[in-house]
Amino acid sequence: MMKLKWVITDELYGITATEYDTEWNGICGFAKMAIDKDEIGWMPEDDLFGPEEGDYDILYILSELLDSILVTNKRDKKIIMLLTHNLAEITVERNEKDYLICLCNTENNSVIWEHYVACEEFVSVIVNAVNAFLDEIQKINADLKKTRDIKRLIENLYIICNDIDTAVIQKGNRP
Repeated sequence: MMKLKWVITDELYGITATEYDTEWNGICGFAKMAIDKDEIGWMPEDDLFGPEEGDYDILYILSELLDSILVTNKRDKKIIMLLTHNLAEITVERNEKDYLICLCNTENNSVIWEHYVACEEFVSVIVNAVNAFLDEIQKINADLKKTRDIKRLIENLYIICNDIDTAVIQKGNRP
């Protein structure tokens, strides 16, 4: 079972789309991806004495995971560099029925853990997380949906939700 959780901690109220595009580089907070018993990331409930502000770029992670659906539909491999974890990356590959998700050590090219996730589950988890993120941005500061980064996220979500080859998306998911 795959889960993806996140919490935005950046103060985004009152920031214009133009200001974000020129002065900001992502939307940060806490994030964690879990597949079965393995996980990467950190959420506040994991530790009573954690930091008050997260340093995970949630927008980057969600954008890269969403992009992995597009890239792997063409049978390519997607490598996601983990900005907050030195020497680690996530690789995503797809076969006919599953996605292979691997957490890798970039220093020695070893696999820390790997899991197969059914295509339907992988796409559904990512699409639902992106939709929830966009809903949260709408509540916090709707003007941010006009930024380059979030427009790209919305465009990719639209492509995935309307692509016949990714017909594993549940009805009701929308960009």
